[in-house]
Amino acid sequence: MTDPVTYQSATARHALPNLFAGQAQKEFTVNEALALIDALLHPVIEGEADTPPTSPENGECWLVGAGATGAWIGRDGRIACRQAGTWLFAAPVTGMTVLDLQSLQLMRFDGDWRRAVRPPRACGRSGRRRGGANGDRRTDRGPRRGWRHSARMTDPLRP
Repeated sequence: MTDPVTYQSATARHALPNLFAGQAQKEFTVNEALALIDALLHPVIEGEADTPPTSPENGECWLVGAGATGAWIGRDGRIACRQAGTWLFAAPVTGMTVLDLQSLQLMRFDGDWRRAVRPPRACGRSGRRRGGANGDRRTDRGPRRGWRHSARMTDPLRP
């Protein structure tokens, strides 16, 4: 028989609140955990800001910038999520990736938030023919092949 598992007051990765036997008003703990799960499941932020927006809508998430003010004081680098008229804050964990809607870029947390570096734009000709004989619109003569994963492909978010 296995030993019983002893839980802390919050989960290890995202600090979601745990329930305890005999706990009064369990719905508050469960609702807070569900709100954080809702914000962190597929994280999308409106942008990065040092001050909270003046009239945020429920469901909006923001990345708290350095030198935060107002309701965000002391929450630098966290994700602020508006839920039920109040702000919930989630501390980032290594490897967390969010989509920034303001810049349409991915950001990854690895001790600090970093944006993906866009590859330089290609210039010049690609060396492929634009058309074949007899009006063939295919650009190559070989058999059609799907995309293949290459070990040389790199992650744009990798340092």
